[in-house]
Amino acid sequence: MSNWTVNLTKADIVNAFLLLCFSVSGVYITTTWLPPVMPGDPGAAFFPRIALSVIFIFSFVLFVQKIRTRLHDRTTSSAPHITIDLSKFFWTLLFSSLLVAGISTIGFEFSGFLFLFILLWQRTSRWVWAFFMSLSAIAIMYLIFVLILKVRLPLLFLPDYIKFF
Repeated sequence: MSNWTVNLTKADIVNAFLLLCFSVSGVYITTTWLPPVMPGDPGAAFFPRIALSVIFIFSFVLFVQKIRTRLHDRTTSSAPHITIDLSKFFWTLLFSSLLVAGISTIGFEFSGFLFLFILLWQRTSRWVWAFFMSLSAIAIMYLIFVLILKVRLPLLFLPDYIKFF
């Protein structure tokens, strides 16, 4: 049995509930952070609380919407289902774990490229397209995060910075 059938309404309800729990626990955790020391400073917990509040609001809306849909689907028995190929799911999990493990040893560029290339090749069966799309995606991520935003990534062979002036 390599396929798994999932009721999308039930899955959305579970996901919304887990996100609600995550956001509430996140806000609770931010209450233990140090208060701001400067007057007028919002503190370290300000932006995480905004993000968690947005997650809570949208999760609550999703939860209520799916509960109403579930009650409606019980009377019509037309709940949407999706079939998941478990072998592809576990391969994706394996490659995601290898990406995380490989970043510190072989660098972001090579591990990210391999991750994207293997998953795109598995999904599309077009290795040339997967190669160039993976290469361009890594180049765009390098340009945006390393060169423009100055995020320090564990790079192996690309320079940490390039001076244009």
